[in-house]
Amino acid sequence: HESKKESSDNSSNIDFMNFHLTNLLLLYFTRHVVIGLQVTATIQPILDGDTFIPAVGFGGYVSGQGLNGTSSFYIQPDNWHSPFITMGGILWRGDFSIYSSLEMWVNCPVSPAPLVLHLHRWTSNNVGSDTVSVSLASFAIPVQTSSNIGVSWTHVSIPMSAFYTPAWTPLRGVETFYFNSDSQNRRCNIDNMYLIKLPQNTFSTSIAPTYIPTVAPSIKNTVVPTNSPSTIPSSSPSTFSPSRQEAIATGTILTSTPQVQPLFDGELGSFNRSYTEFASIVPKTGVLGSFGLQLNADPWHSPSMVLSAPLWRATISRYNELILYARCSLETSLTMHFGRWTSNGVGGTSGNVFLGSYADPLDKPPKTTIGNVWTKVRIPISAFATSDWNLDGAERTYFYPTPLTTCWIDNMWMWTDKVPSASPTKTPNWTPTVAPSTSAPSRLPLPWLSTTLVEVLGVQPLYDGEPGSYNLSFIEYARNVPGTGLQGSVGLELHPDYWHSPALNLAPPAWRCDVSHYNELLIYAKCSAETVLTMHFAHWTSDGVGSDSATVNLGSYADPLDSPPKNTIGTAWTQVRIPIPAFYTPYWKVAGAERIYFYSSPLTVCWVDNIYLRENAGPYVLNATMSTQSVLTVETNKYFELGTARTLDNYLLSDVTTGESIRPKSIGLIFRFEKFKQSSTLPQSRYYVNLILPANIDCSHSYILSMANVTDPALNTMTPASVPITCSEEMGQKAIKVNQVGYLPERKKIAYVGDYLGDNEGGVWAVGANGAVWYWNRINAVFKKLTNIPTTRNLRGVVANSPSDVWAVGDGGVIIHYNGVSWAAVGSPTTKNLVAVDFNPSRSRGYAVGEGGVILRFTPNVADSSGVWVLDASPTTKSLSSVWIGTTSMWIGGEKGTLLSRTPTGSVWKVTKPLTNATIVGIDGVRTDGAVSALCDDGLLLRNQWGTFVIDFPLNQPLKAFTLNPTFLKSGRLVGPGGVGVMLGYELVANFDVSTTADLNTIVMVEENIAFAFGAGGACVKGSTIDYKKWRNCTLPQPEDVYAAAVVMEGPLRLPFPAPVANLQQRTAANEWLTVAQYPVVLESMNYRLSGEDVYIIDFSSFKTIGTYRFSIDGVGNSFSFQIAPSALDVVAYHTCRMLYYQRSGMPHGLQVPFAEARFSRPIDHEFNTSVGGRRIDGAYHWSIANSSLYDGESICPLKTKVCPAETTRDVSGGWFDAGDYGKYMSTAVAAVWRLLVTVEIMKAHNLPISDSMNIPESGDGVPDTLNEAKWSIDWMMKMQKADGGVFNKVAAEVWEWGPPATSDLGGQSIRFILPRTTCDTATAGAVFAAASRLWAPYNATFASILLNRAYRAKRFLQNHPLNSPAGGFVNPPGHISGPYYDIDDTDNR
Repeated sequence: HESKKESSDNSSNIDFMNFHLTNLLLLYFTRHVVIGLQVTATIQPILDGDTFIPAVGFGGYVSGQGLNGTSSFYIQPDNWHSPFITMGGILWRGDFSIYSSLEMWVNCPVSPAPLVLHLHRWTSNNVGSDTVSVSLASFAIPVQTSSNIGVSWTHVSIPMSAFYTPAWTPLRGVETFYFNSDSQNRRCNIDNMYLIKLPQNTFSTSIAPTYIPTVAPSIKNTVVPTNSPSTIPSSSPSTFSPSRQEAIATGTILTSTPQVQPLFDGELGSFNRSYTEFASIVPKTGVLGSFGLQLNADPWHSPSMVLSAPLWRATISRYNELILYARCSLETSLTMHFGRWTSNGVGGTSGNVFLGSYADPLDKPPKTTIGNVWTKVRIPISAFATSDWNLDGAERTYFYPTPLTTCWIDNMWMWTDKVPSASPTKTPNWTPTVAPSTSAPSRLPLPWLSTTLVEVLGVQPLYDGEPGSYNLSFIEYARNVPGTGLQGSVGLELHPDYWHSPALNLAPPAWRCDVSHYNELLIYAKCSAETVLTMHFAHWTSDGVGSDSATVNLGSYADPLDSPPKNTIGTAWTQVRIPIPAFYTPYWKVAGAERIYFYSSPLTVCWVDNIYLRENAGPYVLNATMSTQSVLTVETNKYFELGTARTLDNYLLSDVTTGESIRPKSIGLIFRFEKFKQSSTLPQSRYYVNLILPANIDCSHSYILSMANVTDPALNTMTPASVPITCSEEMGQKAIKVNQVGYLPERKKIAYVGDYLGDNEGGVWAVGANGAVWYWNRINAVFKKLTNIPTTRNLRGVVANSPSDVWAVGDGGVIIHYNGVSWAAVGSPTTKNLVAVDFNPSRSRGYAVGEGGVILRFTPNVADSSGVWVLDASPTTKSLSSVWIGTTSMWIGGEKGTLLSRTPTGSVWKVTKPLTNATIVGIDGVRTDGAVSALCDDGLLLRNQWGTFVIDFPLNQPLKAFTLNPTFLKSGRLVGPGGVGVMLGYELVANFDVSTTADLNTIVMVEENIAFAFGAGGACVKGSTIDYKKWRNCTLPQPEDVYAAAVVMEGPLRLPFPAPVANLQQRTAANEWLTVAQYPVVLESMNYRLSGEDVYIIDFSSFKTIGTYRFSIDGVGNSFSFQIAPSALDVVAYHTCRMLYYQRSGMPHGLQVPFAEARFSRPIDHEFNTSVGGRRIDGAYHWSIANSSLYDGESICPLKTKVCPAETTRDVSGGWFDAGDYGKYMSTAVAAVWRLLVTVEIMKAHNLPISDSMNIPESGDGVPDTLNEAKWSIDWMMKMQKADGGVFNKVAAEVWEWGPPATSDLGGQSIRFILPRTTCDTATAGAVFAAASRLWAPYNATFASILLNRAYRAKRFLQNHPLNSPAGGFVNPPGHISGPYYDIDDTDNR
């Protein structure tokens, strides 16, 4: 390869055959030699798991699975998304026509899958935005007959011509590679993806006949302008800086001076701008042979360069002249203009200037073009000015050469002979919203001002110029300037002009924070001259109402106040303390602030630093009530400091009747979401302290709660409180959960008992060598090694059911139990080593397993947490290492892939066929539904799918333990030998640093933000299951090897053993409660992770007497009242049936009283009216229809338009909105209508009455309202069917919409597009038409006949299109994100 490269370098022309031979050799070496990809004369890498890592989506990088055993990129499409790779660097929007082929290696390690690839770019009308989709298997080397990519690595070589379309040739401007497969959620890997370049000066007309190659200028052909006098256009200024010209000629880089401002210079370290669009900064193309700005125009896009500070939105009119150097591959017109954003588009574009008209010296005769040698261009700034804009506030420059001609720009700068002069400041009239205090507030002691602001003690920093602190870079009309800050470091320098206010964008966690949560804002400010400086907060709202806070004058809140008071800021640093209510308006209390705006005189410079929010008032008690007879709940007005809130001595409950004083035995803290604030996304929370008392109180007594010394995080102390406490009829209503509407007499009747009492009484148990046991909880926050453990044998398994029910097993068959007070040895029927133990959620079944296939079964004692362990029959002699007991299934795993299963009602363990020879070291899942995964010690992950384990995917490294997220089993953390940690996520499998090299044997998740892993030598690491980077070492006292750990969830209301009975009480005519029956309270699930509760059930299905009832449980309280009656659920049924009425779209007058409740009424939303744009177009044909196999000549409405031409539209108004969006989908409409039709059919078959009085507009017409409501959707479905019978998939906006459908900016007002027809939707709609015809016949024979005709149309269409179309089912086109409902096979629908 190297010798061939040398010979080619010495040749003036490359032999085409030799070039491809070189490529083949290169492919061979890249495939078989362990090297990383490198940029060479013939290779342009795109992706290599070792070195080239582009941006990706719906996929990720995983170590150890690459082509050479290192890293690779994996893709995993789902029902809504296609994985993609975004081009970077010189490949972004690059010219791909200079490449001959795309090379990559691919495998699908779980099972073979079809993979397709297409290239994408953005175009304004979507024409030419996508290439042909190419099957990777069709270009496999060696050639294969299968259409799937297999489990082993496959080399794929795709000629670039395979991607060409008539609308996109040559292949320029590529932005993204999209992959897809009809095997959803099937993972495949990609590695070593690169492009093979065409030989220089060689071009195949068969590939791109219209292409004109771009040739970078050669250094030896570069013409550097001389210092000779210039011929300047007559409109140019007459002055020029010769020294500046000399600097350019001698090759030095551009620098800023008071009169010279560079815009672009390709020299490294200079003004080498990287923020460009449809342009690239390319080496060896500049005027001095370094970097140049290469312009890549196409028929739709103009290259542009964004100006950066200090030119961003600067006063460009102060300059005399713009000077630049330009060159093009061919003689061509090259124009440029400046641009900026304006709200109405007026004054957003400068005049367009032909660079050739200002060549220096001017051509003889003059011409407007730029040629293929460097040309100096001198343009007077006045040439860009228009009547709407003098160029002040420019944001970017736009260039436009002839498409397919490449031009280069370098050394672009402006100069001026103007010197800015000062002018007097202007002081706007202003009245403060909240008057400052008349007494001068004391200056705050702020010890951190000498360092950096931190989020501590109720302080939320917004800006701090100290390096590494809140030195925010997302600012406008302002800049961070060293040496100008409060402490002499960086300050925020404000640069307003007559049109713009400096702005500071808040960053998380301050972004959209609730400013009203704080009491005051503190800020330091100074100005270059005495001036008025104001500020206000802002956030985005859909209608602009409440988007800005009140404007506050900083000088009015100076601390200490000036004497006499004044409203200006001077030249010395001034501390300003503004009460937060000063920013309030009637429309906004500053919840969800996004940025801060400042304003001073445009010709005065001001600086600000150390901006932060602060709380200065302590919490107070809102109310205090008994939640149960042993739980006293205190609600405070704000967040409290955890340490003082958990201090038992800060609370005292006094029994007024007896004089007894009661301290709580434990405390649980809760912060509970209540609602969103002011229609924003900010939560309004409630703050509770649950005092767990040592015993039930006597409800006949009176009590006083005294509470003191509790502080907030800012250490503001609450005012001591004394609150009277009594039991009430409402006590227990949170804990005893009944259907408050009621129950039907003959149906099943279930009530529940459970409550979450906060972060109390939970913790982590860890066990290990020599009988070691450690315990941790949130309150103590450190591990404690326990004493008086009744064994010195190695403990290898542990399970924690509750704080008073913990079991551990180990060597020699040892079993020990903790009852909440002490550990005790329990009799064991075996002497074999026990390795694992587990219980089901209700603690009614428990199993322990170990070596030699031993299985022990637990028989509980119903009176307490004790019980007896007995041998259970085992079908294997292989050693067992893991056990998992769920509600509906039970699993045991062991060596050589042993898997045993058993149902709760089964009598024996059954052997499952092994999927591996590795040892199964862990099983985890959702206990209530049997969703389970298993981990093997070689890293293989198995998944239980419909009762059978299958291979999920290999992690290819030794592992010992794992824990999964119970809400999503495809995410979790895994650990193993040598301190290995693996993060498992929806789109990512990656190793993470667990801060140890010890072998890790076990891992547990306390909550989503806390996890622990333990291992050899007492290794202990604590981390986050959300942020895999935040794992830190923790300490186990007197360390030993740790083999297992378990978690007890915090906070459940735990009833005693045995649980008290539930008294069913009936309300009498005298409005008293009489106990009429008693029912057992049965534990259903312990430690239920999602609710944080222990769940108990009360089954009273046998009780059928009509009446009003409640449950009362001693020690807990009373439930809400409820009915038992045949009509108990009538109101629920009524509103449920009317739900679809509220989903109606296109009602002529909207939803109005009397059919809609006044609070749910709304005006007309989407309709069909082509005379105006926006929401009234329902709908318009989407561009993807033209690419459909069922295309029928529809005229396409272009994207990015306000009004669609009438011929591109179709009346598809009506129907139902889908869920929370405004899309209307055939698949979901069919499902809903079908159920309505079946309901009518069933009720008719049983001679049941069907209501015609559901209060919809059609009520009272003699037709069942169920059919009437179905007709509203059926009418829409008929509009979606064309005359030939084919049915469109859906009508939806290009992006998700939000807000009320008729009022908000995007809520329903964007054009809704009709997506292509499919055979699946045609089949299901045809079935609905046929069924509806049968049911409507007795009521409207004409309509029934129309429906039958529509069904026959659909049938004929399917007969004419016997194959599923589109193949593989409907897939959303690129850029469209509505619900992608699809069916890969329409056979069942036909």
